[in-house]
Amino acid sequence: MNQNGISTELDYPFVQQQQTRFLPCDKNKIKPVSYQSGTLVTIQANNPYEMKQALSKQPIVASIASGSLAFQLYKSGVMSNCHGDTDINHYVLLVGYNDLENSWTFKNSWGQTWGMQGYAKITIEQGNGLCGINMDVSHPKL
Repeated sequence: MNQNGISTELDYPFVQQQQTRFLPCDKNKIKPVSYQSGTLVTIQANNPYEMKQALSKQPIVASIASGSLAFQLYKSGVMSNCHGDTDINHYVLLVGYNDLENSWTFKNSWGQTWGMQGYAKITIEQGNGLCGINMDVSHPKL
């Protein structure tokens, strides 16, 4: 990144092709993107549809209530039992979702010994979301 910058999907779109090796980037297509601290885009609160739209382009930051034992002792599977806990005290990085199992996938900052090597899945719900995950969501502006 320091040498070549970062490309947006608009400038360097994904092209699906079968390859047996990694090919170098075409440096002529790379247009460096500048990031400024504090420049955030807030996603509409309590709107899983908007969250999925944003996630299709980049990871997003979400607030979460991490005080429940269900959250703190999470090991694997899809978390589905911290209903009503919306005492926001932590942030996680949403990295994906699975419509078949109706879950978000997120990375926590508590290290690889928590959850599934630092990651977790949590049921997608409307409104505030499970553990309040839909309440305060944003991503850096590119």
